[in-house]
Amino acid sequence: MINARLFQGVLPPVFKNVDKEKFNKNDIRFSLRRQFPESTISTLENDADKILQTLNLGNNYYNDAIIILTDLKNFSNLVSAADPNELNKLISKYYKSSRELVFKYGGVLDKFIGDAVLAIFNYPHINEGSYVNALKFCAEQILMGEKLLQNFQKKLDQEIETGTRVGLATGAIYALNIGKNDIEVTFLGEKMNFAARLEKNCNLNGILMSNRFYHKLNGINSVYLDSCELKEIKIDPKDAKGQNGTTTAWQVEKSKLESIVNRTDPTVDKFEFASFVNRPELESILDRKLKLISDKPELISVVEKPYS
Repeated sequence: MINARLFQGVLPPVFKNVDKEKFNKNDIRFSLRRQFPESTISTLENDADKILQTLNLGNNYYNDAIIILTDLKNFSNLVSAADPNELNKLISKYYKSSRELVFKYGGVLDKFIGDAVLAIFNYPHINEGSYVNALKFCAEQILMGEKLLQNFQKKLDQEIETGTRVGLATGAIYALNIGKNDIEVTFLGEKMNFAARLEKNCNLNGILMSNRFYHKLNGINSVYLDSCELKEIKIDPKDAKGQNGTTTAWQVEKSKLESIVNRTDPTVDKFEFASFVNRPELESILDRKLKLISDKPELISVVEKPYS
């Protein structure tokens, strides 16, 4: 665990994900800005009971959630070797950048656990596009961490091997409200632990996805998945606490991260308007699509669900 005293100088990040003109402090949705992007908050009514229902808080398990756990290797060694002020700057920047990336791809930030980031995708609205978005978030999170850590290493006298490992799973979770006077969401479930087991077995600066996530994404966009050039691995039960049998997982290597973030293929991608897409995002997407079609009329994407 990281000594909390080292982070006493870290100020909470400014939440730029929510337009102050839309949500003020008297709006029940205002409390969600720490964890949810504005595009999700905008779909909720300003009614506590309805929000609790939509977020499935305290109800049955929420199926098909995507769980992501990212962690930095040897961060405790970095803490020991670093100047406290420089460490405060690093972790503050890392927290802020991580939150922005979660929101960028439509995810929910569960919590920071020391240097670890726990995020949930495909919640509270189920949407097939969340599978590609979750994978893109994982890849960009690793690249962001690598850049920050490379700069930080220049301020150390010791050379410390570090980087990001990511566990990516999907399945049922249980959403709870742990807020006192407002809404604060946290999540429980076996798949949360499973994501942690995947992270522990992941290669440095890579992503280890569950077999279930792999086949879900394969059914949604097999061409995109094939471009990742994944390697199937087997994890012994002794290396995956809580798992009774051998675990099948799929490794994404560092060399594929840039292409995962940047890849678009309008000739094969199913184009679906997700529930979290807001009007400015939609207009930007349509502009790009119309330009593409005007340049190359033979490339036409299939719109499955019209925006409303």
